[in-house]
Amino acid sequence: MKDASCSFEAQTRRAMDTRSVHLTFDDGPNPYCTPDILDVLAEYRAPATFCVLGTYAANEPSLIDE
Repeated sequence: MKDASCSFEAQTRRAMDTRSVHLTFDDGPNPYCTPDILDVLAEYRAPATFCVLGTYAANEPSLIDE
């Protein structure tokens, strides 16, 4: 990430019957971190789920569109 103020806490759970990874990002979008996350996801063609807060979404409509 370009911005050192972007930090994330990883939570992991292991399912024994699958070999998949599910990425979720909560409490966004963040105008500083979300663009970098989207760039990395696009580079690797990796799907992810974003759980957004309505207030943040209203302030960052272009990130929601992306």
